[in-house]
Amino acid sequence: MTDINNQEDFLRALEENPHFREAVRALILSEEVLQLPVRFTAYMIRTDAFMEQAEAFLADLLEFNRQQAEFNRKVTEFMADQTDFNRKVEGFMERAESLLSQQAEFNRQLLDRFDRPEGSN
Repeated sequence: MTDINNQEDFLRALEENPHFREAVRALILSEEVLQLPVRFTAYMIRTDAFMEQAEAFLADLLEFNRQQAEFNRKVTEFMADQTDFNRKVEGFMERAESLLSQQAEFNRQLLDRFDRPEGSN
């Protein structure tokens, strides 16, 4: 048995005897504090698992954002093509309206001519 007469003897006994150190620790520290290493290990395991899930989710999110950007680019191109197409259709319609107007004038003149007897102006 070790004699403890002062603080240095006490500290030396703690260093030299692990069982004595554990007994003193159990008397001084609460159960919650003693359980911290075990609880912290469990926390780290859960945190590591969560981080793996978060990293996988982030990778999925980045891929989704990449796909969304590509979709947006294609829609923008399509809309630009549609705008170009609409301009072409409008031009065609204007030409068609002009031709229809010319045809209507021609038809009117033709009908006027048929309505007049031959030989009269």
